[in-house]
Amino acid sequence: MLAPFVSESFKKHRKIAEEWQIPDAEGYARARTEKECYDAFQSLEYEVNTLHTANGQTPFVTFGFGLGTSWESRLIQQSILRNRIAGLGKNRKNRGVPETGCSRSATA
Repeated sequence: MLAPFVSESFKKHRKIAEEWQIPDAEGYARARTEKECYDAFQSLEYEVNTLHTANGQTPFVTFGFGLGTSWESRLIQQSILRNRIAGLGKNRKNRGVPETGCSRSATA
């Protein structure tokens, strides 16, 4: 579901690399896209972990990211998992919420 957005981001970065005549435009675009995707899921992780309901509880959230095999889908999966494993804050804590999971019928 998000893979087309990753693809568009890659195209944007490749175009910038070509405009600036960066020798390895493909590598530049891939590196920038990987960082952008990781940063996006880091922001999402932070936002979800700082949500609170009216009575002070944190909502239960599940990220389903499928088993997509394209480069874009795998980048999404890796970004979600790397952020979950890394944790948040200076102590790199992970609260366990949101849950992560994959489904054979879903794609990233």
